[in-house]
Amino acid sequence: RFVQALEQNARGQTLANAIVRMAQDLDYQIVVEGVETESTVEQLVAWGCEQAQGYLFSEPLRADALYAWARARAVADPPATSSPGDTPMPDAISSQLP
Repeated sequence: RFVQALEQNARGQTLANAIVRMAQDLDYQIVVEGVETESTVEQLVAWGCEQAQGYLFSEPLRADALYAWARARAVADPPATSSPGDTPMPDAISSQLP
């Protein structure tokens, strides 16, 4: 939740930056959730974040709509599946930051 108002909340900035640094120090790959503004993206990029998701990129999508969204943006090809209920989520779920 603190990411959604990052540019307006100094405590949220401190907490988010600490979490990002800790994850980087531990060599974790992180996806920041709840990104809604370009200014938040700019701050996250400045901190070295590489992936994010949120309403800035897309509203939540069903699997079929996600595949169409990814194909339209050439993010990734959807994986082959054996049945509709057995659909793995593609790596394209999170948008890559610049």
